[in-house]
Amino acid sequence: MKAILKWAGGKSWLVPMTERIVKEVNPKLVAEPFAGGLNFSCGHKFDRVIANDLNPFSINFYRHVQSGFVPSANIHLNDDINYYAIRERLNSKLTNGVYDQEAAQDLWWLNHACYNGLMRVNKKGQFNVPFGYYKTIAPPDGVNDFYHGCRRWKFVNGSYVDLDMRGVELLLGDPPYIDTFSNYSKGGSGFSSLPLQQEVADWFANFDIPQIICNTANRTLAKEYKNRGYAVYITEVQRSISRNGDGRKKVPEMIAFRGFGHGRRFLQLVPSIKVWRI
Repeated sequence: MKAILKWAGGKSWLVPMTERIVKEVNPKLVAEPFAGGLNFSCGHKFDRVIANDLNPFSINFYRHVQSGFVPSANIHLNDDINYYAIRERLNSKLTNGVYDQEAAQDLWWLNHACYNGLMRVNKKGQFNVPFGYYKTIAPPDGVNDFYHGCRRWKFVNGSYVDLDMRGVELLLGDPPYIDTFSNYSKGGSGFSSLPLQQEVADWFANFDIPQIICNTANRTLAKEYKNRGYAVYITEVQRSISRNGDGRKKVPEMIAFRGFGHGRRFLQLVPSIKVWRI
């Protein structure tokens, strides 16, 4: 099952790496407190997922697809004048708290017509990515599979701290990264600071369940997770934020595990990770 929104920092690369340990857990309920594009849960085709995000645009979109909505690539004229008019309409709905099917359609179209397929908002929570100047917008791919696959998923628009985690058997912790620009939702830029990242790590550590945590390869943050009982490793991931392939390169990222049992040899269970001496 494919993710149906473009999302910088998506975790499609994590799916094959974690196939073996996820299969061991065989979770009946998975939580993504920072759901984003949902690449991880889509790739693993989980039956039940709690998908939470502060971004109301994306959660509204997922809820409508879950109800049978299929977006259209040709419903809007693909030019800059129309793009900014659609963007203004979507932001107006946000201001007025209107999350209808038209907002879902507009979000999908903007996400595929905007520069680099970014999902980014300003401090007011308004979508602010410029026009991408693509010649064509590809028709939606994977929406039918997503519709059938997410029938038992729960989509939540709220803060991670308010999430009901009862019954969760696997947690993917993928907060906006430290030391990076990460305005995916209103207030998202605060995650670039260490204090807020520490709060997130404390919240994760409250749960005695299998966890997979990702973040940028920041040594200070890695020590924070290690001090909370996580097995911390480093891996290289190809970023896909650039408009052209030449600008895409592999960068180091942190991947941490907890709750899979004592003495687990993650180097044998998870390919492409390396020991990180911190």
